[in-house]
Amino acid sequence: MAFGGFGVIRGTTCALVMGFGTSASAQHGGHDDHGYAILHTAPMSEVWAAFVESCSNFVTDPEAYVDAHTRPDPNAEQVAHRTPDGGIVMASRTTHSGVWHMMELVDTSVRRRAVCQVQSEPEVESFFDHTRYHQLMTDGDAELRAMVAEAGGSIVGGSMPLLDIGASHDFPEIPGAEFYTYAYAIELDFAGETRLVHAGINGGALSMSGEYQVTQASEHGLPSSVADTSPVDSAEASAMRPEMTAMRAFARECLRNYRTPGLAIAALEAQGLRAVPGMDAGSWELAAPGLQGLVTVGDALYCSIQSPDIPLDEAATLGWELANELFPDLVEKGSPEGANGLCDGLTIVAPRQMIWVSYAQAGNSGACIEDGSSAVIIR
Repeated sequence: MAFGGFGVIRGTTCALVMGFGTSASAQHGGHDDHGYAILHTAPMSEVWAAFVESCSNFVTDPEAYVDAHTRPDPNAEQVAHRTPDGGIVMASRTTHSGVWHMMELVDTSVRRRAVCQVQSEPEVESFFDHTRYHQLMTDGDAELRAMVAEAGGSIVGGSMPLLDIGASHDFPEIPGAEFYTYAYAIELDFAGETRLVHAGINGGALSMSGEYQVTQASEHGLPSSVADTSPVDSAEASAMRPEMTAMRAFARECLRNYRTPGLAIAALEAQGLRAVPGMDAGSWELAAPGLQGLVTVGDALYCSIQSPDIPLDEAATLGWELANELFPDLVEKGSPEGANGLCDGLTIVAPRQMIWVSYAQAGNSGACIEDGSSAVIIR
Protein backbone atom coordinates (compact mmCIF):
# COMPACT_ATOMS: atom_id res chain seq x y z
CA MET A 1 0.00 0.00 0.00
CA ALA A 2 1.26 3.46 -0.79
CA PHE A 3 -0.07 6.88 -0.19
CA GLY A 4 0.80 10.33 -1.35
CA GLY A 5 -0.16 13.48 -3.17
CA PHE A 6 1.20 16.57 -4.81
CA GLY A 7 0.79 20.19 -3.78
CA VAL A 8 1.89 23.51 -5.18
CA ILE A 9 2.81 26.00 -2.46
CA ARG A 10 4.04 29.54 -3.17
CA GLY A 11 5.02 28.58 -6.67
CA THR A 12 7.23 25.71 -5.51
CA THR A 13 6.23 22.22 -6.55
CA CYS A 14 6.71 19.81 -3.68
CA ALA A 15 6.00 16.10 -3.86
CA LEU A 16 4.91 13.89 -1.02
CA VAL A 17 5.59 10.33 -2.03
CA MET A 18 5.45 8.04 0.97
CA GLY A 19 4.96 4.32 1.03
CA PHE A 20 5.69 1.17 2.92
CA GLY A 21 6.57 -2.41 2.18
CA THR A 22 9.34 -4.82 3.05
CA SER A 23 11.94 -2.12 3.66
CA ALA A 24 14.85 -2.12 6.07
CA SER A 25 12.61 -0.93 8.88
CA ALA A 26 10.44 -4.06 8.54
CA GLN A 27 13.23 -5.96 10.21
CA HIS A 28 12.24 -4.34 13.48
CA GLY A 29 8.56 -5.30 13.31
CA GLY A 30 6.39 -8.41 13.24
CA HIS A 31 3.20 -9.33 11.42
CA ASP A 32 -0.42 -8.58 12.26
CA ASP A 33 -3.31 -11.04 12.19
CA HIS A 34 -3.70 -10.52 8.46
CA GLY A 35 -0.09 -11.41 7.69
CA TYR A 36 0.94 -7.86 6.81
CA ALA A 37 4.33 -6.60 8.00
CA ILE A 38 4.13 -4.26 10.99
CA LEU A 39 6.55 -1.38 10.62
CA HIS A 40 7.47 0.77 13.57
CA THR A 41 8.14 4.27 12.42
CA ALA A 42 11.31 6.16 13.32
CA PRO A 43 10.81 9.13 15.67
CA MET A 44 9.84 12.33 13.89
CA SER A 45 12.81 14.09 15.45
CA GLU A 46 15.16 11.72 13.61
CA VAL A 47 13.50 12.45 10.28
CA TRP A 48 13.65 16.18 10.97
CA ALA A 49 17.37 16.05 11.88
CA ALA A 50 18.17 13.81 8.90
CA PHE A 51 16.47 16.18 6.47
CA VAL A 52 18.21 19.31 7.76
CA GLU A 53 21.64 17.63 7.77
CA SER A 54 21.39 15.69 4.51
CA CYS A 55 19.72 18.42 2.49
CA SER A 56 22.08 21.10 3.84
CA ASN A 57 25.08 19.05 2.74
CA PHE A 58 23.51 18.22 -0.59
CA VAL A 59 22.50 21.77 -1.52
CA THR A 60 25.72 23.45 -0.39
CA ASP A 61 28.18 20.88 -1.81
CA PRO A 62 26.42 18.70 -4.37
CA GLU A 63 29.68 17.63 -6.02
CA ALA A 64 30.84 16.02 -2.77
CA TYR A 65 27.48 14.28 -2.38
CA VAL A 66 27.69 12.93 -5.92
CA ASP A 67 31.24 11.76 -5.22
CA ALA A 68 30.14 9.90 -2.10
CA HIS A 69 27.06 8.34 -3.69
CA THR A 70 28.33 7.08 -7.05
CA ARG A 71 30.40 4.25 -5.64
CA PRO A 72 29.02 0.73 -5.22
CA ASP A 73 26.76 0.45 -2.16
CA PRO A 74 24.62 -2.70 -1.75
CA ASN A 75 22.22 -0.81 0.52
CA ALA A 76 21.50 2.02 -1.88
CA GLU A 77 19.80 2.68 -5.19
CA GLN A 78 21.96 5.04 -7.20
CA VAL A 79 21.84 6.40 -10.73
CA ALA A 80 24.25 9.05 -11.99
CA HIS A 81 25.48 10.16 -15.38
CA ARG A 82 26.79 13.12 -17.33
CA THR A 83 24.58 14.74 -19.92
CA PRO A 84 25.87 15.52 -23.44
CA ASP A 85 26.40 19.16 -22.43
CA GLY A 86 28.59 18.12 -19.51
CA GLY A 87 26.01 18.42 -16.75
CA ILE A 88 25.20 15.97 -13.96
CA VAL A 89 21.93 14.14 -13.41
CA MET A 90 21.81 11.83 -10.41
CA ALA A 91 19.42 10.17 -7.99
CA SER A 92 20.27 8.38 -4.77
CA ARG A 93 17.95 6.48 -2.45
CA THR A 94 19.24 5.04 0.81
CA THR A 95 17.75 3.83 4.10
CA HIS A 96 19.46 4.38 7.43
CA SER A 97 17.93 3.20 10.73
CA GLY A 98 14.44 3.16 9.26
CA VAL A 99 14.78 6.67 7.75
CA TRP A 100 14.58 6.82 3.95
CA HIS A 101 16.64 9.42 2.05
CA MET A 102 16.17 10.47 -1.55
CA MET A 103 18.35 13.10 -3.21
CA GLU A 104 18.07 14.11 -6.85
CA LEU A 105 20.36 16.53 -8.65
CA VAL A 106 19.96 18.17 -12.05
CA ASP A 107 22.99 20.34 -12.81
CA THR A 108 23.09 21.21 -16.51
CA SER A 109 23.48 24.25 -18.71
CA VAL A 110 19.75 25.00 -18.45
CA ARG A 111 18.86 23.85 -14.92
CA ARG A 112 20.62 23.67 -11.57
CA ARG A 113 18.24 22.24 -8.98
CA ALA A 114 18.35 19.76 -6.13
CA VAL A 115 15.41 17.79 -4.71
CA CYS A 116 15.65 16.50 -1.14
CA GLN A 117 13.25 14.09 0.52
CA VAL A 118 13.58 12.29 3.85
CA GLN A 119 10.86 10.18 5.45
CA SER A 120 10.08 7.37 7.87
CA GLU A 121 7.69 4.46 7.45
CA PRO A 122 4.15 4.57 8.96
CA GLU A 123 2.81 2.07 11.45
CA VAL A 124 0.89 -0.40 9.32
CA GLU A 125 -1.32 -1.59 12.17
CA SER A 126 -2.70 1.90 12.68
CA PHE A 127 -4.56 1.66 9.38
CA PHE A 128 -6.80 -1.01 10.92
CA ASP A 129 -7.30 0.80 14.21
CA HIS A 130 -9.06 4.12 13.71
CA THR A 131 -8.56 5.24 17.28
CA ARG A 132 -4.82 4.55 17.07
CA TYR A 133 -4.58 6.21 13.67
CA HIS A 134 -6.27 9.44 14.73
CA GLN A 135 -4.19 9.57 17.90
CA LEU A 136 -1.03 9.29 15.81
CA MET A 137 -2.24 12.13 13.61
CA THR A 138 -3.02 14.32 16.61
CA ASP A 139 0.30 13.54 18.28
CA GLY A 140 2.17 14.03 15.02
CA ASP A 141 0.57 17.42 14.45
CA ALA A 142 1.62 18.59 17.92
CA GLU A 143 5.14 17.17 17.60
CA LEU A 144 5.77 18.75 14.21
CA ARG A 145 4.54 22.14 15.38
CA ALA A 146 6.82 21.91 18.44
CA MET A 147 9.84 21.09 16.26
CA VAL A 148 9.07 24.00 13.93
CA ALA A 149 8.85 26.37 16.89
CA GLU A 150 12.06 25.03 18.45
CA ALA A 151 13.95 25.48 15.17
CA GLY A 152 12.72 29.05 14.83
CA GLY A 153 10.73 28.27 11.71
CA SER A 154 7.12 28.99 10.89
CA ILE A 155 4.21 27.08 9.41
CA VAL A 156 2.92 29.14 6.52
CA GLY A 157 0.35 26.64 5.29
CA GLY A 158 -1.44 23.58 6.77
CA SER A 159 -2.49 21.35 8.15
CA MET A 160 -4.72 20.20 5.35
CA PRO A 161 -5.77 16.64 4.52
CA LEU A 162 -4.47 15.60 1.11
CA LEU A 163 -6.24 12.27 1.07
CA ASP A 164 -9.25 10.86 2.92
CA ILE A 165 -10.43 7.45 1.79
CA GLY A 166 -13.19 5.49 3.52
CA ALA A 167 -11.96 2.08 2.38
CA SER A 168 -8.48 1.39 1.09
CA HIS A 169 -8.22 -0.37 -2.27
CA ASP A 170 -5.11 -2.11 -0.91
CA PHE A 171 -7.12 -3.78 1.86
CA PRO A 172 -10.60 -4.40 0.35
CA GLU A 173 -11.23 -7.26 2.78
CA ILE A 174 -11.16 -4.82 5.71
CA PRO A 175 -13.96 -2.26 5.24
CA GLY A 176 -13.34 1.08 6.83
CA ALA A 177 -9.52 1.07 6.67
CA GLU A 178 -8.96 4.77 6.15
CA PHE A 179 -6.01 7.06 5.88
CA TYR A 180 -5.23 10.64 5.02
CA THR A 181 -2.19 12.87 5.01
CA TYR A 182 -1.66 16.19 6.71
CA ALA A 183 0.39 18.53 4.49
CA TYR A 184 2.29 21.55 5.73
CA ALA A 185 4.31 24.35 4.16
CA ILE A 186 7.13 25.32 6.54
CA GLU A 187 9.66 28.15 6.34
CA LEU A 188 12.88 26.89 7.87
CA ASP A 189 16.44 28.20 8.08
CA PHE A 190 19.01 25.71 6.82
CA ALA A 191 21.92 25.64 4.37
CA GLY A 192 22.49 29.34 4.96
CA GLU A 193 19.07 30.79 4.17
CA THR A 194 15.33 30.55 4.75
CA ARG A 195 13.83 27.83 2.59
CA LEU A 196 10.37 26.42 2.04
CA VAL A 197 9.92 22.81 3.16
CA HIS A 198 6.95 20.58 2.45
CA ALA A 199 6.06 18.22 5.32
CA GLY A 200 3.48 15.49 5.55
CA ILE A 201 2.25 13.22 8.37
CA ASN A 202 0.57 9.84 8.03
CA GLY A 203 0.32 6.88 10.36
CA GLY A 204 2.90 8.32 12.74
CA ALA A 205 5.35 8.89 9.89
CA LEU A 206 6.89 12.18 8.82
CA SER A 207 8.03 13.13 5.32
CA MET A 208 9.95 16.32 4.50
CA SER A 209 10.85 17.46 1.00
CA GLY A 210 11.75 20.45 -1.10
CA GLU A 211 13.38 21.63 -4.33
CA TYR A 212 16.24 24.12 -4.11
CA GLN A 213 18.77 25.99 -6.20
CA VAL A 214 22.12 24.23 -6.41
CA THR A 215 25.09 26.14 -5.03
CA GLN A 216 27.42 27.21 -7.83
CA ALA A 217 30.37 24.83 -8.08
CA SER A 218 32.74 27.77 -8.45
CA GLU A 219 31.92 28.83 -4.89
CA HIS A 220 33.68 25.68 -3.72
CA GLY A 221 36.68 26.09 -6.01
CA LEU A 222 35.42 23.25 -8.20
CA PRO A 223 35.41 23.08 -11.99
CA SER A 224 31.90 24.01 -13.09
CA SER A 225 29.96 21.21 -14.74
CA VAL A 226 28.44 23.65 -17.20
CA ALA A 227 31.26 26.06 -18.00
CA ASP A 228 32.27 25.84 -21.68
CA THR A 229 29.70 23.08 -22.05
CA SER A 230 30.63 22.15 -25.59
CA PRO A 231 34.41 22.51 -25.90
CA VAL A 232 34.60 20.73 -29.23
CA ASP A 233 32.36 23.41 -30.77
CA SER A 234 34.63 26.33 -29.90
CA ALA A 235 36.54 28.05 -32.70
CA GLU A 236 39.85 27.04 -31.19
CA ALA A 237 38.87 23.40 -30.83
CA SER A 238 37.38 23.17 -34.31
CA ALA A 239 40.70 24.35 -35.74
CA MET A 240 42.54 21.49 -34.01
CA ARG A 241 43.46 18.25 -35.68
CA PRO A 242 40.95 15.47 -34.84
CA GLU A 243 43.40 13.72 -32.51
CA MET A 244 44.06 16.98 -30.64
CA THR A 245 40.33 17.62 -30.26
CA ALA A 246 39.86 14.09 -28.92
CA MET A 247 42.81 14.37 -26.53
CA ARG A 248 41.49 17.66 -25.17
CA ALA A 249 37.98 16.24 -24.64
CA PHE A 250 39.43 13.10 -23.01
CA ALA A 251 41.68 15.05 -20.63
CA ARG A 252 38.95 17.56 -19.84
CA GLU A 253 36.45 14.94 -18.70
CA CYS A 254 39.07 13.13 -16.61
CA LEU A 255 39.94 16.38 -14.83
CA ARG A 256 36.32 17.42 -14.34
CA ASN A 257 35.45 14.05 -12.84
CA TYR A 258 38.39 13.79 -10.46
CA ARG A 259 35.94 13.62 -7.52
CA THR A 260 33.23 11.71 -9.38
CA PRO A 261 35.00 8.74 -10.97
CA GLY A 262 31.72 6.90 -11.41
CA LEU A 263 30.61 9.52 -13.95
CA ALA A 264 33.77 9.54 -16.07
CA ILE A 265 32.94 6.82 -18.61
CA ALA A 266 29.51 8.24 -19.45
CA ALA A 267 31.07 11.70 -19.79
CA LEU A 268 33.75 10.40 -22.16
CA GLU A 269 31.21 8.54 -24.26
CA ALA A 270 29.13 11.72 -24.48
CA GLN A 271 32.20 13.36 -26.07
CA GLY A 272 32.25 10.72 -28.80
CA LEU A 273 34.90 8.34 -27.46
CA ARG A 274 34.24 4.60 -27.71
CA ALA A 275 34.54 2.74 -24.41
CA VAL A 276 34.75 -1.01 -23.81
CA PRO A 277 35.49 -2.82 -20.52
CA GLY A 278 39.18 -3.58 -20.00
CA MET A 279 40.78 -6.79 -18.81
CA ASP A 280 40.99 -5.68 -15.17
CA ALA A 281 38.06 -4.90 -12.91
CA GLY A 282 37.12 -1.23 -13.06
CA SER A 283 39.22 -0.57 -16.18
CA TRP A 284 37.98 0.73 -19.52
CA GLU A 285 39.69 1.02 -22.90
CA LEU A 286 38.78 4.08 -24.95
CA ALA A 287 39.41 5.02 -28.55
CA ALA A 288 38.90 7.88 -31.01
CA PRO A 289 40.53 8.72 -34.36
CA GLY A 290 44.26 8.98 -33.74
CA LEU A 291 43.86 8.31 -30.03
CA GLN A 292 43.55 5.51 -27.51
CA GLY A 293 43.42 5.45 -23.74
CA LEU A 294 42.87 3.58 -20.53
CA VAL A 295 40.67 4.68 -17.63
CA THR A 296 40.53 2.99 -14.24
CA VAL A 297 37.52 3.77 -12.08
CA GLY A 298 37.69 3.12 -8.33
CA ASP A 299 38.22 5.19 -5.21
CA ALA A 300 40.23 7.49 -7.46
CA LEU A 301 40.29 8.10 -11.20
CA TYR A 302 43.28 7.18 -13.41
CA CYS A 303 43.48 8.20 -17.06
CA SER A 304 46.14 7.45 -19.66
CA ILE A 305 45.61 9.18 -23.02
CA GLN A 306 47.93 8.29 -25.89
CA SER A 307 48.42 9.39 -29.47
CA PRO A 308 51.16 8.46 -31.99
CA ASP A 309 50.55 11.75 -33.81
CA ILE A 310 50.75 14.41 -31.07
CA PRO A 311 54.27 15.52 -30.02
CA LEU A 312 55.14 15.81 -26.35
CA ASP A 313 55.41 19.59 -26.34
CA GLU A 314 51.93 19.96 -27.85
CA ALA A 315 50.45 17.57 -25.29
CA ALA A 316 52.16 19.48 -22.48
CA THR A 317 50.82 22.81 -23.77
CA LEU A 318 47.33 21.37 -24.04
CA GLY A 319 47.53 19.99 -20.48
CA TRP A 320 48.75 23.30 -19.02
CA GLU A 321 46.05 25.37 -20.75
CA LEU A 322 43.26 22.95 -19.81
CA ALA A 323 44.32 22.69 -16.16
CA ASN A 324 44.40 26.47 -15.77
CA GLU A 325 41.04 26.80 -17.48
CA LEU A 326 39.35 24.33 -15.10
CA PHE A 327 41.34 25.13 -11.94
CA PRO A 328 42.44 28.77 -12.12
CA ASP A 329 45.10 29.74 -9.55
CA LEU A 330 45.41 26.13 -8.38
CA VAL A 331 48.00 24.88 -10.91
CA GLU A 332 51.72 24.52 -10.20
CA LYS A 333 54.47 23.40 -12.59
CA GLY A 334 56.18 20.10 -11.82
CA SER A 335 55.35 16.91 -9.98
CA PRO A 336 54.05 16.75 -6.38
CA GLU A 337 57.61 15.79 -5.34
CA GLY A 338 59.03 18.95 -6.95
CA ALA A 339 60.58 17.52 -10.14
CA ASN A 340 60.24 20.04 -12.97
CA GLY A 341 61.22 18.39 -16.24
CA LEU A 342 59.09 18.39 -19.40
CA CYS A 343 57.42 15.08 -18.55
CA ASP A 344 56.98 15.89 -14.84
CA GLY A 345 54.04 17.96 -15.97
CA LEU A 346 51.96 19.87 -13.47
CA THR A 347 50.23 19.55 -10.12
CA ILE A 348 46.71 20.80 -9.41
CA VAL A 349 46.01 21.62 -5.77
CA ALA A 350 42.32 20.86 -6.16
CA PRO A 351 39.77 20.83 -3.31
CA ARG A 352 40.13 17.68 -1.18
CA GLN A 353 42.53 16.02 -3.61
CA MET A 354 45.79 16.70 -5.42
CA ILE A 355 45.91 15.89 -9.15
CA TRP A 356 49.12 15.12 -11.02
CA VAL A 357 49.27 15.43 -14.82
CA SER A 358 52.43 13.96 -16.34
CA TYR A 359 53.61 13.06 -19.84
CA ALA A 360 55.53 10.35 -21.70
CA GLN A 361 55.97 8.93 -25.18
CA ALA A 362 53.06 6.81 -26.41
CA GLY A 363 53.31 3.14 -25.55
CA ASN A 364 54.10 1.22 -22.40
CA SER A 365 57.65 2.40 -21.73
CA GLY A 366 56.70 5.54 -19.82
CA ALA A 367 59.89 7.12 -21.14
CA CYS A 368 60.23 10.85 -21.70
CA ILE A 369 61.32 10.61 -25.33
CA GLU A 370 60.38 13.13 -28.02
CA ASP A 371 59.54 10.89 -30.96
CA GLY A 372 56.43 12.69 -32.23
CA SER A 373 54.09 10.72 -29.97
CA SER A 374 52.76 11.45 -26.50
CA ALA A 375 50.85 10.14 -23.54
CA VAL A 376 49.02 12.27 -20.96
CA ILE A 377 48.62 10.58 -17.57
CA ILE A 378 46.14 12.01 -15.07
CA ARG A 379 46.01 10.66 -11.52
